[in-house]
Amino acid sequence: MMLPMPCPLWLAALIVFTSGAAILIIEIAGQKLLAPSFGSAFYVWTAQIGVVMCALALGYSLGGRLIDRFPTLRTAALLLLCGGIVTLSLPLYTRPLAEAISGRHFPVVDESNYDPMSRYQPEIDPIWQKLDPMFGSFAAFFLPCLLLAAVSPCLVRLIAAGDAQAGSRAGVIFTWGTIGSLAGIFVTAYWLLDAFPLPSILYGTGGVAVVLALLLLLRADRWRLTEGA
Repeated sequence: MMLPMPCPLWLAALIVFTSGAAILIIEIAGQKLLAPSFGSAFYVWTAQIGVVMCALALGYSLGGRLIDRFPTLRTAALLLLCGGIVTLSLPLYTRPLAEAISGRHFPVVDESNYDPMSRYQPEIDPIWQKLDPMFGSFAAFFLPCLLLAAVSPCLVRLIAAGDAQAGSRAGVIFTWGTIGSLAGIFVTAYWLLDAFPLPSILYGTGGVAVVLALLLLLRADRWRLTEGA
């Protein structure tokens, strides 16, 4: 049987670095998108962290299943492409969606008889102060993080094809994925948020993922696994 040609380690590292950075950029910048509707309290950050962790767990499982069924670089590229496209869309729907979730607690005001001195703003029940940010975070950020997280197990499978040092190479993938996540955290918090508007950050993040995915799709047939590898 013809030996499979595994995905080059440098390329796999670049892909997981990109997906890892994108996930953490979404997490940090996404909290800023939610802040106008839910504030920046402890519960909002808890929701962001919890939703991203849930997306990571399910994304790893999804990616593992997909790459076992479709063992080519094209699978990872398509996941990265879809994740990038959804990330590009985040500035368009996140705030309206968050406002709809938070705004349902307030009565509709008849503008023709509006008196700002008499308007009554009900106190939001504490349970909704905790759950609403989670609903908003899940609705906005779960899907892109799920798709981006699914990329990593694909690359672990691809670089391990026919390699006696598969464990070491898999370790490199996890390392570069983590380095990407760290870069996403610190670059976003210490530079991007001060230098660029939120929509531009997410457009840029999604754009990088989409461009890399399209380049991979053009060369995907060069690196593939054979059936049963």
